[in-house]
Amino acid sequence: MNDSAEPYISKIMPVPVQRFTWILVGFWTLFIAGLSFYEINSIRQITKEIAISEIRAYCNKDRALRIWGASHGGVYVPVDERTPENPYLEHVPERDLVTPSGRKLTLMNPAYMMRQVGEDFSSLFGVVARMTSLNPLRPENAPDEWERRSLEGFSQSRLPEKIEFTQIAGSSRLRLIQAVTVTPDCLYCHGHQGYKEGDIRGGISVSLSMEEALALQGKQVFSHLLRAGLIWFIGVAGMLLGGGILRRRVAELDAAQEALQQSRDRLSQKSVELAHSNKDLQDFAYMASHDLREPLVLVQAFSERLRTRYGENIPEQGMEYIRRIETAAARMQELIFGVLAYSRFSSRTQPFEEVDLEQIVLQVISDLEMQIAATGGRIEIENLCRIKADPLQIRQLFQNLIANALKYSKPGQPPWVLVTGRMISGAEGGAAESCCITVEDNGIGFTAESADRIFGLFQRLHGRSQYEGAGIGLAVCKRIVERHGGTIIAESSPGMGSRFIITLPVHGPGVDDSLEPATRA
Repeated sequence: MNDSAEPYISKIMPVPVQRFTWILVGFWTLFIAGLSFYEINSIRQITKEIAISEIRAYCNKDRALRIWGASHGGVYVPVDERTPENPYLEHVPERDLVTPSGRKLTLMNPAYMMRQVGEDFSSLFGVVARMTSLNPLRPENAPDEWERRSLEGFSQSRLPEKIEFTQIAGSSRLRLIQAVTVTPDCLYCHGHQGYKEGDIRGGISVSLSMEEALALQGKQVFSHLLRAGLIWFIGVAGMLLGGGILRRRVAELDAAQEALQQSRDRLSQKSVELAHSNKDLQDFAYMASHDLREPLVLVQAFSERLRTRYGENIPEQGMEYIRRIETAAARMQELIFGVLAYSRFSSRTQPFEEVDLEQIVLQVISDLEMQIAATGGRIEIENLCRIKADPLQIRQLFQNLIANALKYSKPGQPPWVLVTGRMISGAEGGAAESCCITVEDNGIGFTAESADRIFGLFQRLHGRSQYEGAGIGLAVCKRIVERHGGTIIAESSPGMGSRFIITLPVHGPGVDDSLEPATRA
């Protein structure tokens, strides 16, 4: 036994809920920021792709118009103020024609035609489109700086087009220029310039304003940021609210754990006190087995000598006194043995192991063979279980109960004892968790009011003249059952026999109460 057992102390680590909450808010903010960055870039990319698709559609329209005009050698239109004779086509023999009605017509080559169409389209839709060349017939078709660099690049790299977002006079625009190669139809108007089929003649240039598209893009970005901000705010509010609730719950849990810790400390202290008490009881048992038994043996020895040596000289009244001394000494010796057995209950325990209760009862019947034969008794066994228990204490349990059943039998009637068992299933019909054992006899019985009292130490329901014993057997039985985590109750009525019902866990108790606190710690 360890008298210096210390209380069990567990370290309760504080939970940094507030720090975790702010870390979670930080991750949430980064997630929303990353998602917004991705969405804004996607909106911008979609705006660019739509603008590029739109400007290519305009350019393809102009390209198809030029191809149509070139394939027909140009278009004759009436001469007016906007469309005078083209001085740059004087080398074309049939530049000007007169209809039979006298209406004067002039030839419009593809570049002339596209210039007028581009002017109309620009005034209506804001899209500037024209044909340009490094060697134009008309000076107005000369390229600007960006167009010049692009056309020179076409000559060097043979790229089909160039597209770029630029700023013109403080306005954001998307510009596209596609190379135009010389075909046989082009030589009708431009052959005198020295072009050959396949040369880079120039390019179709289109300029698209991005102001409206960028304004729509800004609205979409603002709408997304507003939604993202609202989602972020709701998330942060939920996290802070949940963190506050969690902090309160953690505080309550910490308080409960602290209270539990204090309870454990008190229990540990009680266990230490109980250990000291048990030691004191064992010391008393040692004293009872040595110091008290020694004078008791002397009393018994000298009373025996007095009776044998001087019995003839002692009057009858004196012999009666000697017999009373011997009877009292025998009763005292029986009490000392009972106290010694009860106090040594915890020190004589064994580890739990799987035991067959039927084999245990059969061993008890063998030990009580002479008492059974003397009383003409009969012991019956039915359906006993297998459990995890201390085999010696379980044997002591059955020996005390069966011996009592044989001792407290009805006069003139052979005692009969029935020991039965049955398994008790767990919750919801699960595996068996307990074994219910019944020890029933046909003895003299006892009143219902005495059912609890009989398990007390030195409790007797009958005088010593009727039945011998110190009133310790059932108290030992109760301690054995409690150590195994079970229960024991008694049912009886006078003259109707007794029934002891014991319930023991199949797999043993969760904690062996007979072990010292230092061992459990």
